[in-house]
Amino acid sequence: MRKTIATSPLVKPLFGADANWGRIMAASARAGVPISPEKIEIGFDGLCVAKNGGAVPFSEKKAKKILQQKIVPLTVHLHQGQAEIRYKTCDLSIDYIKINADYRS
Repeated sequence: MRKTIATSPLVKPLFGADANWGRIMAASARAGVPISPEKIEIGFDGLCVAKNGGAVPFSEKKAKKILQQKIVPLTVHLHQGQAEIRYKTCDLSIDYIKINADYRS
């Protein structure tokens, strides 16, 4: 699952500083691992942006500041066991961001 999320072309454009948790949820569903979407919690550097598989109120300003950091810790809690996995990846180009950052799911 970690590789599917970390290498997804829809997740990697963090350069655009858009807290689009729906893209992360979609990558989680594509990973080929049984999950319960209604249990998933997603956060950026401790800022929860989705819980129980849905949106939660969060500060867009704070999210943008976090997503503009050089390193952005992304956490996906499946709430389905005790395993912990870490994966490092990189961002995509500015041109890719321009094409894909103009909408939110």
